[in-house]
Amino acid sequence: DRLANAVALAYLHGDPGIVIDFGTAVTFDILSADRHYIGGVIAPGLRLMTDYLHERTALLPALDPADVLGGPAIGKSTVDAMRSGCALGFAGMIGALLDAVTAELTKQGGQPPAVIVTGGAAVYLPASWRERVRHEPHLTLLGLAESHRRSRP
Repeated sequence: DRLANAVALAYLHGDPGIVIDFGTAVTFDILSADRHYIGGVIAPGLRLMTDYLHERTALLPALDPADVLGGPAIGKSTVDAMRSGCALGFAGMIGALLDAVTAELTKQGGQPPAVIVTGGAAVYLPASWRERVRHEPHLTLLGLAESHRRSRP
């Protein structure tokens, strides 16, 4: 899926670019200004964060990632505190990774990258991110289709 995402990014959305795929893990795949795959980042996804807190502690309850977003920063209960930590921690982690990757790419090529997000957990991104990224829910399938199209005589 990471290579299919990179193909879709290169041929359908331009370059340089970053694909962020929000699944069990969050993966970043990065293309240079000349459409070369130059590397990536792998980080824990939101479900891993919520599951880990429940599974690796004695008393913290299970949380559904869909119930994590939208609460106050300061939790007044254990569940609210967990929601805040996961929601803000997740958005902060993604933001920090995206800022670092963008800065590195911009240093190399000068042009700001296109940022495409995909994957089931992309819907959990804060509304403020909608200006910063483009959501393409079928990016992997588009990349597979483009690869198939280009491989045919």
